Amino acid sequence: MSQFSHTGKDWQRMFATALAYYVTAKLGLLFSLMGGAVTLLWMPSGIALAAMLLYGTRMWLGVLLGAFFGYLATTGRVTAAELAVGAVLEAELGAWLLRRYSLNLALLQNRDAFLLLISALLSSLFSAVNGIFWLRYNGLLSSGEVPA
Repeated sequence: MSQFSHTGKDWQRMFATALAYYVTAKLGLLFSLMGGAVTLLWMPSGIALAAMLLYGTRMWLGVLLGAFFGYLATTGRVTAAELAVGAVLEAELGAWLLRRYSLNLALLQNRDAFLLLISALLSSLFSAVNGIFWLRYNGLLSSGEVPA
């Protein structure tokens, strides 16, 4: 199935992904440390990765919309869009790494758990750098708030 050809079930899944991302983003942003969008724990990343793994990369639109509306109140339209694209790329990168190295979703072997951990670390690192870059670029973080 093409990434741009969606069934009714796909649209329901995208809506559920967007809603779950949005709700958990709003919860996570209650504990933001700086810039209105920097947190220590970010549950929406796990939701986005799970959606991409279970239903394919065609769930990108749900992640994009959930992230955009989740960030909108604290960052503004432009920054919310930039962070939302980063959220999609984070989930895509994580899913690609896990598929590339043949993750068994049942996590029956130590290799699968290790692969999930490494993928989560790498994709989260990408997302963190992306987020700090756009928050700093758009003036929502001062140079003093960004760790050296």
